[in-house]
Amino acid sequence: VWAGTGEAWAIRDADQAVQIFFERGPGNWNGASWPHYRYLRQHTQTLDGLAAFSEPTFRIAYKDSSWDAHAMITSENYFDVIGMGFVLGRGFSAAAGDLNNPAPEMVLQHETWVNRFGRNPAIIGSRVEVGSHPFEVVGIATPGFHGGGASRVELWIPAAWNDIIRPDQKTMNNNDACCVALIGRLRQYTTRATAQAELATLNSQFFSSANQPDS
Repeated sequence: VWAGTGEAWAIRDADQAVQIFFERGPGNWNGASWPHYRYLRQHTQTLDGLAAFSEPTFRIAYKDSSWDAHAMITSENYFDVIGMGFVLGRGFSAAAGDLNNPAPEMVLQHETWVNRFGRNPAIIGSRVEVGSHPFEVVGIATPGFHGGGASRVELWIPAAWNDIIRPDQKTMNNNDACCVALIGRLRQYTTRATAQAELATLNSQFFSSANQPDS
């Protein structure tokens, strides 16, 4: 397990943010599966918040326009952990994390709001389709924030929607579906080395339990 710095991100208290990777083989560092992430989030005592995300492309439609957007699907606590504000609106509600019935919420990247929606404040509360599913725009991100991923994202939706929009790619309950990126925040007075040691233990526990035969 490696808990790297989050200081390259333009986020609140970046020195307390950690990006988390797991070694799958010599020199092969990756993220986690969604079940792996949920296990770590549930059991960690060294992190004050742990969020996950990945970056698919979805077909977006609004009124008479449609386009392929580089999106980010995230855990519902993503914006809370990142600590980012909003020009308008808010981040995801707790209901967005319901794996059985996730709230259809969307946050727009600031440039997307400007370029695709003409900086119209009335877009908050409006419906935008993702893969033919209607989502409510609940927030506009602060200028310049692109999510901290590998590419510039245009919008965010709750991760639980991935299996609904792309039923051929079931990932939310698949231990072998890699890989989602993880970012957390150190608890007060917790060192990066302490968090890394705890995560290594939890990582071993997760895979030990995952490999147990069903009784």
